[in-house]
Amino acid sequence: ATFSGAINFNIEAFEAASNDECVNAIPMTVNAFLPTTYVVESRGATESLDSSCENAGNTNLDVWYEFTMPLTGKVVISNSDNLTYITFYDACGGTELNCFSGNNNYSGIAAGTQLYLKVSKNSTFANNFDFSIHVECLEPTTHFVAGSWDNGVPNASKVAIFQDNYNTSMVGLGSITTCECYVDTGNTLTVAQGDFVEVNFNLTVDGTLIVEHEGSLVQNYDDGKAANNGNIQVIKTNTTFDAGTDFAILGSPMTGETRLDAFAINNVVRRHRTENFIPHPQVDIDDPLAENFADDNGDDWESIVSLAPMLPGEGYLVGGITGGGTFTNTFSQGTLNNGLITYSAIYNNVGTPTENKKASPNILSNPYASAIDADVLINDNPIIDEIYYWEHITPPTSSYPGYRSENWSMSDISMYNLSGGVEAPNAGGGPKPSNQFIASGQGFGIKANAAGDITFSNSMRINGNNNSYRNNNSIDRLYLSVSNEDYNLKNGALIAFSENATDGYDAKYDARRLATPISIYSIIEDHELTIQGRSAFNTNHIISLGFRTQVEEEQTYTISISSLEGESISNATIYLIDNLFHTVTNLSETDYVFNSNEGNQKDRFVIVFSEEQLGVNNVLLNYISVYPNPVKDILYISSPYSNIETINVFDLQGRLIISENNIFKTNYQLNISNLNKAIYFVEIKSALDKLTKKVIKE
Repeated sequence: ATFSGAINFNIEAFEAASNDECVNAIPMTVNAFLPTTYVVESRGATESLDSSCENAGNTNLDVWYEFTMPLTGKVVISNSDNLTYITFYDACGGTELNCFSGNNNYSGIAAGTQLYLKVSKNSTFANNFDFSIHVECLEPTTHFVAGSWDNGVPNASKVAIFQDNYNTSMVGLGSITTCECYVDTGNTLTVAQGDFVEVNFNLTVDGTLIVEHEGSLVQNYDDGKAANNGNIQVIKTNTTFDAGTDFAILGSPMTGETRLDAFAINNVVRRHRTENFIPHPQVDIDDPLAENFADDNGDDWESIVSLAPMLPGEGYLVGGITGGGTFTNTFSQGTLNNGLITYSAIYNNVGTPTENKKASPNILSNPYASAIDADVLINDNPIIDEIYYWEHITPPTSSYPGYRSENWSMSDISMYNLSGGVEAPNAGGGPKPSNQFIASGQGFGIKANAAGDITFSNSMRINGNNNSYRNNNSIDRLYLSVSNEDYNLKNGALIAFSENATDGYDAKYDARRLATPISIYSIIEDHELTIQGRSAFNTNHIISLGFRTQVEEEQTYTISISSLEGESISNATIYLIDNLFHTVTNLSETDYVFNSNEGNQKDRFVIVFSEEQLGVNNVLLNYISVYPNPVKDILYISSPYSNIETINVFDLQGRLIISENNIFKTNYQLNISNLNKAIYFVEIKSALDKLTKKVIKE
């Protein structure tokens, strides 16, 4: 009563923090060396749990964040105060890893570690506050000076500073991996052929960096910087080029190149205009189910002017030099491409999805100064099913359809998808394992299956296999080839078996054949495939094969196994059945020779497998089938490769129940409706031999 009277007070309401609980932790951007600041409104938070460094008697209001450690090193907290507590956990409800207040760091964290960060403050001091976070390399810096390292050889946790010339090819030096890399003014870092410099984060060049042909400069962190304050050169060499007709598909590993800078010595540089591409109608008439890279009138390639920029990720048709022979391109404008790079694919909507894809070739290139893994590129980009490489093995000729008087052959194109690679038919059509790795600046084609962006990232980059300029351990692969000696024609097909594929059509594991002069291909539904992915290998797989030839007169062709990969398939016997002549050939021992004139013979051949070597009759007997099973009334019996002569049905006691003689048909219907429900044995005798099938009568 003594203090009675009017009372004035203020009241505020605070919106509940969205990350008040660990399960709602906000993803953080944690950079190397460059702090990121976060603002916390703790007055909208509640207390989740006490950390070891907090006063458990107080109410500590907390919010939650999460991030993945981008390198092996330490997390540094700055711009904080001693009333703010930082606690690290390995999971929501998991183990506390570290706890401190104010500015401090948590060290020794492996790259890729998932961390949950609790930021808390005593409710008495609850307010709006901020803190900053970044990561640093774990170990002290090492300098290359006077021909040696002053603090040990660099590693993924050390900063490397070059204060003397360094060439990876020199004895005692070699490739290095470093956390950050600096090339000081007046010094040169040379990455020699076959060597690499791998940088987890930032690259700063105040002196000179030279990446020689087939050398690799790899950056691992997408947000890492590539600062060129001096001179960076990436050198690429192309060999045995004809002056007039040879070309390669190439791109630039640098940000600022133009046609004049990078390709001034080349006679021709052209950009592909996918929006102008219309599949050549004659090719589609001849091979409607094949992929087609021949344009109807040639307006899909345009010459580019001298100052036109070379866009990261785009591929260009680059011709030879005057007089032909080897030429070298040096890329030196701007800085190295790094991190996320996007290319907007063009998708021509002309009809069905299959027709749209056929009409949508996009020409790309590896935008980095290191090789990339095609498997990662395909997996990370839904609109890429397979990759095509231009090998240019043969000169153009008037015998191929096209808008020119002489046209290049699609038999000079190799292809790759997640099942594996097949080399260009003119090179033999055999295995092409190197196609998994796309060299720095190497160009390639895709057929986009939809509109959208294609993204390149540092996760695709590798520090080797940078020699494809111009493997899945669990996969079994069968490479088949067909050839014709008179015209020196070749073609190949790949059937790959893995746990990642199914026996149906899988876009990234199956690839349609190209419209080449001759083709051997496998079949799924209405797809004619150069590459077919199947489920894991076993001898029950049956592969339907087709054969296509554009040669009008009758010619002799040879089918053979060009290569086997994988232990399971290498231990199996492989048979080829010719459905036209009802013959069986053990391809594991001998090639199959046959004659054919022009035409597309779908389903002519079948590939089957056996764990042991069988006689021809045994292989054909395996194709006698009875169905349905179980059966109620009519049992259908099919013997596609020989006439059925007799059928005998026995019960479990071995008594003869039904006997049918003198049938001499390849298909027969057996009425068993009068039999009791039981198990029976059906003995089928054909012109080849006899076999017995167990049947359940319902």
